[in-house]
Amino acid sequence: MTERRGGPRAWRRRLLAVAVVTAAASAACGGTSGPAVAPPEVDARSVRPQGVGVLGGSLDVTLALRNLNPFPLLGESVVLGFEAEGMPVGSSSVQRPYRLPTDSVVELVVPVRFEWAGTGEALRRGLAYGELAYRIRGELGVIVEGRRVRVPFTRDGRVTVLQGLGR
Repeated sequence: MTERRGGPRAWRRRLLAVAVVTAAASAACGGTSGPAVAPPEVDARSVRPQGVGVLGGSLDVTLALRNLNPFPLLGESVVLGFEAEGMPVGSSSVQRPYRLPTDSVVELVVPVRFEWAGTGEALRRGLAYGELAYRIRGELGVIVEGRRVRVPFTRDGRVTVLQGLGR
């Protein structure tokens, strides 16, 4: 009978040794946290109706993004929740590359679908008066030093409702 080299116990010991060495090396290098990413300033610049029907429609929400970091950010996604006059209107998730240079403002247009039921009065007021109180919440997906980072944002303000459909 031949003796097997590296039975289950030896295998477990090797695996444990690899885990300990990996953890020690990671701790010595400061882990993989990388630089802290300051959340960009995010404002809604305008809201434009893009298609309005009997049941609802879509709005183009123009976001102004300002990068406050000392390094540029390469963005890849935007997740946005939009409220008007204290009522949830809709949300959107956009997968599209964008670049945020250091200390400059970039505008992104994010489409938001809505239904009149539940939000109709707030949107009608905005269309009638040309302005809405809003709250936006979401997160930007950016790449920093080769890693994907989710940067949350929340902002309240007032936004102009641009009249007319289309651009």
